[in-house]
Amino acid sequence: MELMGYQAFRQKSRAINSYLLISLIFFIPISTSLSSVFAILIFLFWILSIDLDELREQLRNPLIIAVLAYVSLFAIGLLWTDDLAWGLHQTEKQWKLLLLLPLMSTVVRVHYRYYLASYLTSMLFSAILSFLLWLEIINFEGVSPKYPIPFNTHISYNPLLALALYFIFHIILFRFRELSPRRLLLMITSAVVMTGSMFITTGRTGQLAFFVLLVILILQYFRRRITWGLVITSILIPLLILAAYQFGPGFKMRVDTGIRSFEGFRSKPETSIAQRLTFAINSLELATDNFILGVGTGDFPSEYKKINEINSPAFMVTDDPHNHYLLVLTQFGIIGFLVFLSIFVVQIKMAWLSEDSLKDYRYALPVFYLTIMTSGTYLLGQELSLCFAVSSAILYSKKTPSARPAN
Repeated sequence: MELMGYQAFRQKSRAINSYLLISLIFFIPISTSLSSVFAILIFLFWILSIDLDELREQLRNPLIIAVLAYVSLFAIGLLWTDDLAWGLHQTEKQWKLLLLLPLMSTVVRVHYRYYLASYLTSMLFSAILSFLLWLEIINFEGVSPKYPIPFNTHISYNPLLALALYFIFHIILFRFRELSPRRLLLMITSAVVMTGSMFITTGRTGQLAFFVLLVILILQYFRRRITWGLVITSILIPLLILAAYQFGPGFKMRVDTGIRSFEGFRSKPETSIAQRLTFAINSLELATDNFILGVGTGDFPSEYKKINEINSPAFMVTDDPHNHYLLVLTQFGIIGFLVFLSIFVVQIKMAWLSEDSLKDYRYALPVFYLTIMTSGTYLLGQELSLCFAVSSAILYSKKTPSARPAN
């Protein structure tokens, strides 16, 4: 009887955890505090309902192995770190990626449609608010109509929006005949609102991800007529970029600013483009000087400062090169860099081997992260790290649907 009672408790905990996951997904773009609370609750309920046999099976999942290997680099890299405090700070940020393990056990197959609906609802809500802020119909303290992002910054908002738009466009293209007229209208309206929000806001990385994911989507749609896909891509993408430049004030501003900053960037230390280029050049030199093992988990800021004083003293120093590849390469050398890339190799391989309704999403996710990490250390921040853990748990666990998930 006690055993039966415990089994019932475990089943109830698992059910609760899946609903907590739905809530976590909704709050990822909206509140770091609430998303952290739901992440902690999921971890606690997972501990209460843990199944050792299932845990052993999850630990054989190649993606779990790759992520654990990458996170382990932060602990191992403390061994040759002088700045232990900064190293520990970098290491503790990895808790979001470690959440992948309990999330793998948390996802429930029949709830897949709720997970996606929660994410799209959250992003649509944010996009509507961004338009209201832009039009000055509403006001948020500290938010300018020039940068109308309601809950966070363009650093995370635009990439999250790009991923949401990929999902919406995929539903519209691939499930056009399955959707009721009302639902199709909702999807198209949501796509228009969210695309508009993408280009009235100013996140260059998210806008780049939007176009890259659009290319992926077109090629997926024309997978059996790849030549057509390439032709349409070569025509459509330039036209969309031109339209965005003409009618998207945020997009036009960022493009113009970027071009002006790029020209003679060495003499413009006050501009973000010049700073990023300088960060990249100096970080690449630092990585080259410490090619095999890197400088360790915590020594990037101090070592970068030394190189900056020699190469570019007019520029600010940084503890973040704004490029995840360069950060990993400088911290852990080529060995750690290959461990890091193995995460995305595994994801692409698992996508290749899969034959279900999530196959396209499995390809899109690593492409999305490989794109945005050229312009930011996105697996250190809250929103995109949690997004990676959640989406990877849903897409690469063995609890995959055999048919298209309802939407």
